[in-house]
Amino acid sequence: MTTYTPRVKPVPALRETDDAQLYRKVLLRLIPVLFISQIFAFLDRVNIGFAKTHMTGDLGLSAAQYGLAAGVFFVGNMLLEIPSNLWLHRFGARKSLFRIMLLWGLVSSATMFVRTPHELVLMRFVLGLCEAGFWPGVLLYLTYWFPAARRANAVAICLLAPTAAGVLAGPLSGWILGNLDGAAGLHGWQWMFLIEGIPACFVGVLLRIYLPDGPRDAGWLRSDERARLMAALADESAEGRGSGSHTGFDRAHWRTTALFAFLLACVLSGVFLNVFWLPTIIREAGVHGDLRIGLYSVVPYLVSGLVMVLVSRHSDAHGERRWHFAGSMFVAAIGLAMIAQGHASLAIALPGICLLGSGLSAALAVFWALPPAYLPKSSLPGAIAAINMIGGIGAMAGPWLIGLLRDRTGSVSLAMAPFCVLLLIAAICAVVGTRKRSMIREPL
Repeated sequence: MTTYTPRVKPVPALRETDDAQLYRKVLLRLIPVLFISQIFAFLDRVNIGFAKTHMTGDLGLSAAQYGLAAGVFFVGNMLLEIPSNLWLHRFGARKSLFRIMLLWGLVSSATMFVRTPHELVLMRFVLGLCEAGFWPGVLLYLTYWFPAARRANAVAICLLAPTAAGVLAGPLSGWILGNLDGAAGLHGWQWMFLIEGIPACFVGVLLRIYLPDGPRDAGWLRSDERARLMAALADESAEGRGSGSHTGFDRAHWRTTALFAFLLACVLSGVFLNVFWLPTIIREAGVHGDLRIGLYSVVPYLVSGLVMVLVSRHSDAHGERRWHFAGSMFVAAIGLAMIAQGHASLAIALPGICLLGSGLSAALAVFWALPPAYLPKSSLPGAIAAINMIGGIGAMAGPWLIGLLRDRTGSVSLAMAPFCVLLLIAAICAVVGTRKRSMIREPL
């Protein structure tokens, strides 16, 4: 007797397991080198915060001039953000990221030669020009590998790099400033820029050698794995077109892009006023000594990194972005209010810094999962760059305005108080402005 056995359909759970293993393989291959490059990108942006006190005396730097030097980086960054991202999309990630890292490493190290506040401002502007397009380039590069439903976790891991850089920057910069001051006739801050700038050049070479431009060029993937990755991304693109997205921008897309740019400006104004003035806040709270200030600065970065991972995973698990973003911004506003009220007490200021950093880090991780869900895929290269470019206004204005208010009030912590309102406005705009149903799909 012949027994008929029907063909068994693939079990969804098995397919999900296979996909999870595939994306884990991609993560383990790509993210470590991107993570390392992000560490040096953040380190070379913010190490000026630890050098501020020393440069103030050596260069005759006022608080407003320091704020301008810290913020003008983002002016140069904005000018070349879109061209750099379009270059990456056309010529590939390997060439673009190599060029960016090599140039910014050289310019960051050359900051050791500045002699006046004006030269410092100019060098920071040039540094912004050289680094333009790096972070939006990384974001765009991730869209070549991960569909929207799996991308937030990859972005969050990359966003852990600033946390790692913050943990590294405090003790390292503090040690250099405290122990190498006067060595070979150079100030400690000169050694700091030299030692922390050169490694970016070597990492750029590593990217050029190691990084594939996309799944099609990844020799470490099997042919079936490569096909599955490309099919998942193609399906997502087709779904976007089928759900009413267009290859160009209509008025609604421009409004959405403007909203995201405003939200990012609010986030970055808080992120970088916190980053650039963190050592000063800790010093005003009663901590003295470069190494001690550096060690205390590690605490907020560790807390922020943990919270960011938890929030981004929870957001991915529930497929929800807007309330996670808004709630994170609300927490950041509470932290900023604590700093403003308890600026002279480490017991109040340090928890406030932790809340501020945690809220902003979580909001930033969730934020970058929003544009691909609300904008047509074909417009993402220009849209991501435009959002990041306009959002950079907040990164520029935050540190500069804090410097101006610091000169008037005498306290950087009190100068932060008005930014509480800005963070709350961003939370409200995120909830109201992204009410339409997200295009994010459940994992395949």
